[in-house]
Amino acid sequence: MTSIIIYVFQRKEFLILILFVVLISSVGCDSPELLEINIIKNSPPGWIAKEECGVVFIQGFDTSFASASIKCRGGMSSKYSKHSYALELDSVRSLNGMSEEDDWILNASYIDKTFMRHKLSYDIFRGMSDVNKSAKSQYVTLKLNSEYKGLYILMKAITASSLGLNKTDPSAQFYKDPPIFSRKLDADQRDSVNILNQKFPKWNIETTTNDLWDLREFILNSSDQEFVSLYDVYIDLSNIIDWHLLLMLSNGGDGVLKNFYIYKLDQNTPFRIAIWDCDHSFGRDGDNELNMLKTTPNYEQNILLKKLLSSKGLKYREILKKRWRELRKRGVFSEKKIDSLMKNMGISMHDEVKANAEKWPQDSKWYYDQNSYKEEVELMKKFIRLNLDTLDRYFD
Repeated sequence: MTSIIIYVFQRKEFLILILFVVLISSVGCDSPELLEINIIKNSPPGWIAKEECGVVFIQGFDTSFASASIKCRGGMSSKYSKHSYALELDSVRSLNGMSEEDDWILNASYIDKTFMRHKLSYDIFRGMSDVNKSAKSQYVTLKLNSEYKGLYILMKAITASSLGLNKTDPSAQFYKDPPIFSRKLDADQRDSVNILNQKFPKWNIETTTNDLWDLREFILNSSDQEFVSLYDVYIDLSNIIDWHLLLMLSNGGDGVLKNFYIYKLDQNTPFRIAIWDCDHSFGRDGDNELNMLKTTPNYEQNILLKKLLSSKGLKYREILKKRWRELRKRGVFSEKKIDSLMKNMGISMHDEVKANAEKWPQDSKWYYDQNSYKEEVELMKKFIRLNLDTLDRYFD
């Protein structure tokens, strides 16, 4: 069936008439059609600031339109031809069954041929405890002015709201990738720039970084007795343990000193970790090099984890072991559970993986090998079996 869809898109000083001819075909109920996001913009998205655009959402027979703003995003990933984007809608809306939000991330997942490593880590972390926060995510297809751009992971951005911060509480705060746990940190910069990457409240309006500096000072200078007596004032130990165990499960070395958010809900809760950017894991290193446990992270590079591991009074290693065994017994850390999560992801992507590979070849220069999607999925499964066995022996 063919539908003609006309939108009038008006933002400030300009008016755009959008005409779409959409070919819609029915699909079986066992193969749900992915949400298609079509960005309408008269020039390519830039890297500096978000620029106005229109967005058409198409899923099956349902079509809707929103005005928004968009920019390219990414650090090391910016060198890849397939870009990720930050998308801010003019009003909140539910996308692909996820709860309403206006800040979204379109993650290209270029370096991960499985498109699973981010989502798998996020889903496992939330599955460990209701306290743990990570981005809700779903697979979508992306077009720019109706030109196919590939398979993407649509993620809810990590915001004060998504973390559940009490915005009326002066102690509520969160930071992205603060170098607070690094051994080397120039304290002279602490008040001159937003070195801790404060996100809420906005740093140029109100600074709350003293709480995070106090945490660092407590880790570095407290005696073992002081640390054991007061750690729960500063950190949510259960959350930190789950973060540590997820890093061990995924062998995610990139997550030891970065790729996380740290936040306080209010004055009555300690700092917690929310994970982010987990594609360098489950058999691959940070530059996409194969790593089937040839190297593992040095957790003592992180001053908090080092303090916990070396504490005699806290007996952190015993607590870590107990939690590992609990998660194994519950099946959260089981080959069967992880395989089920991966299988469902594969089903939800269905034929789009092939189309994406045609757009973005899997033998490009940034890859160490020419693995296909299926070969990379099998590599992940092999890594998971290997590491579960390795960690069982470690904790025994």
